[in-house]
Amino acid sequence: NATPSKGKTTRPQDYKTTRPQAIEHITPPLTTFNFQFSTFNLKKMYIKSNDLFKETHPERIYEKIEKPIIIADHLLTPDNMGSMIRLADNIGASEMCFLGIAPTHSLSKVKKAAASSKDNIKWYYTEDDDLRNIVGDKKIVAIETSDDAECIYDCELPSDIAFIVGNESRGIREEILQQCDKIVYIPVPGPTRSLNVSHAAAVALFEWQRQMLNFELKTKNEKL
Repeated sequence: NATPSKGKTTRPQDYKTTRPQAIEHITPPLTTFNFQFSTFNLKKMYIKSNDLFKETHPERIYEKIEKPIIIADHLLTPDNMGSMIRLADNIGASEMCFLGIAPTHSLSKVKKAAASSKDNIKWYYTEDDDLRNIVGDKKIVAIETSDDAECIYDCELPSDIAFIVGNESRGIREEILQQCDKIVYIPVPGPTRSLNVSHAAAVALFEWQRQMLNFELKTKNEKL
């Protein structure tokens, strides 16, 4: 019996003799070739985002269309506010507008969550509930679950757009929803049906970006 007796100090070689032989069949030995091949693949796959985008120039999308505006209706938590500012910076929005009173007692937490994005875009709080004063002629699209909402993947989003998201617990107020040109929802297949507000906004914004890029590609192909 190779199992060490009670009270006996076990040396490393004792473990070596008791290792199940089946492991060798499950996990092949890591040869020099395998290690070099794996390392090579990792080096080829990873590139810093700043380096990648220097080559692909995703910001050129705004040479042909207007930048979006993002609005949030009475958000509650500083972390969500900061995440929305960061997202607005990611997508290249012209501004991030928060409907409601500025949370002066927790503004530092908002800025901390936003990180460097707080200095990259215009963001502000307003008590003006007239959306037209904020977005001008842009089409206003609400990200909300309602009886007349369309699935975001089945509808055509306008190029000159303002997205609005709602409060974490109550959603978008009815008087604000009535001012929107379109309401879209995001189908959620998992057991938890509600999305975090910044996650929902991210899905919608990058679906909009995808549609704009596809339209540009389709237009180019039609001209060939």
